[in-house]
Amino acid sequence: MVAIKTLKEAAMDDAKVNFDREAELLATLLHDNIVTFYGVCIDSDTSMMVFEYMENGDLNNFLRYRYKYSKG
Repeated sequence: MVAIKTLKEAAMDDAKVNFDREAELLATLLHDNIVTFYGVCIDSDTSMMVFEYMENGDLNNFLRYRYKYSKG
């Protein structure tokens, strides 16, 4: 399983630049504590970044969930 981040065809130019910049940055990061970035798919109208699947979701949602239920 993988996770997909998409950029719709109708995205504004700033969003496309940020998407490309993020993909370029992620391509250079290799660390055990950072989600693995597999690559970009641009064969369709929608650009997609492909990442390893995170069973517990992203870190932000995981921490919010843990905090919410730890307050008892």
